[in-house]
Amino acid sequence: MASSWSIPLVGLVDEFLRLDGSGTSEMRINGASTPRVFKFEPGTDDVEIQQMIFVGEAGTIDFGNKFLGLANLTNGCFVEAKADDVTYTLGNLQVTRDFAHFADYQFQVFVSGQDMMRALRTLPPGFVLRKAGTYSAPDCIRVTIRDDLAGVGLTSLRCRVQGVKL
Repeated sequence: MASSWSIPLVGLVDEFLRLDGSGTSEMRINGASTPRVFKFEPGTDDVEIQQMIFVGEAGTIDFGNKFLGLANLTNGCFVEAKADDVTYTLGNLQVTRDFAHFADYQFQVFVSGQDMMRALRTLPPGFVLRKAGTYSAPDCIRVTIRDDLAGVGLTSLRCRVQGVKL
């Protein structure tokens, strides 16, 4: 008789970054005058982050001097991580090709009536965010929107993290 087994899903983390104070994961907002911060914090467990994934949708996703379906951004979407109390800059996304540079060989654009972009970045093994209270400022993954992304052309932009609780 063959035995079956399954991997318990309790230790997996698969969450969208959320806007401080509102809980929304939709990054299609205006951060031009007041930058808007989306983040993931580990909560009561240490979390090893394995991947960050951006997914964007627009009527037409353009390259060149465009940010998905919008004109190029002045300030960009600043991506950073604080792990083991050290802050790392992961990128500043101002034009569509910046997503391709952000991703590690995992960049796709799907062209249809509603274009979609997916940029996946694998983080190095051992990239651990320590649980709340470990440091005076919590470890986190943070994306700061510093331009107006609410304009016509961009339908959606979200970022999620995947990893495991330790």
